[in-house]
Amino acid sequence: MYNIRKPYMKPDSRLAEIVRSNPSMLYVLEYFQADYMIREMTVSEFCGEHQIDVNLFVAISNIYNGFPIESKLNLDAACIPVVIQFLRNTHFYYRNEKYPEIQSLIDELRKVNSAAEIGILKKFFAEYYAEVDEHLTYEDRVAFPYFEALYRKFTGAAGADNLARFSANEYRDHHTDIEYKLDELKNLLIRYIPVGEDRTVRRKLLTALNDVESNLNAHSAIESHILMPLVIDVEKKLAR
Repeated sequence: MYNIRKPYMKPDSRLAEIVRSNPSMLYVLEYFQADYMIREMTVSEFCGEHQIDVNLFVAISNIYNGFPIESKLNLDAACIPVVIQFLRNTHFYYRNEKYPEIQSLIDELRKVNSAAEIGILKKFFAEYYAEVDEHLTYEDRVAFPYFEALYRKFTGAAGADNLARFSANEYRDHHTDIEYKLDELKNLLIRYIPVGEDRTVRRKLLTALNDVESNLNAHSAIESHILMPLVIDVEKKLAR
């Protein structure tokens, strides 16, 4: 009843048991645009049915299960467009679901708590979200199109001749750890904003912040430990 340890996924694991142990796996299924109808399938069977590389699915799932990637992954360059689509789907979740929910909860908090610090919280979140949106837009319009064009050139696909002047290293330089600024928002709520008749709203807001922080941590790990090594490997092969 009190065991909160999340299981380490393997190809022969029963996927339903993993999802029951860690509801965050529902995000993984959603971002892969996979069916929630898992039945009694193993991870390998599920990936075969949905045409997902099993090693990629296991690696990403274990990030969401809280396990760091500590060794080189056995992934093919064909995983690049799949990872990019996965990350684009996370962007849709942030922009269209989670951040509007957080903004709504902050507005609700202001209605039941007149502390001046709420205004600071609202301003800080607005500035933070502007930075998040800039980062996501940069990925959608600059980094991801380059990675996709790079992959097309690597595979010899038509229309891949004009590759933009960009590189994985430039992306790394631009990459920011936007998830860490959520700590400051949580600190404002926990340490500095006086509690009024807002305990329920505050709990919902903190829960939402924790949820998006966990999601962003996974997003960053996927970019750093899965996408970037794949892209860098393709860049090196094309440079030979």
